[in-house]
Amino acid sequence: LKEDPAQNWIYSVLAPALLLSGDFKAANEIYTARKNEPYSLDENKTLREVFLEDIDTLEGEKRWSEDFKKIRKMLGK
Repeated sequence: LKEDPAQNWIYSVLAPALLLSGDFKAANEIYTARKNEPYSLDENKTLREVFLEDIDTLEGEKRWSEDFKKIRKMLGK
């Protein structure tokens, strides 16, 4: 991100990784700060949409966190 801050897709990987590792505070900071940004890999989507899709995918793969519910609520779903 230091080299190319526009490549915000990395946050769609980092936030759930932090959440699944138990670092709710750091994950929540990313979700909160970045949710309204356009997604760098598809400008028709926001990071909020990608975050929610990723949570759905993780749950479908039986990977879950008790904090998914809190994040969904904060993201407005």
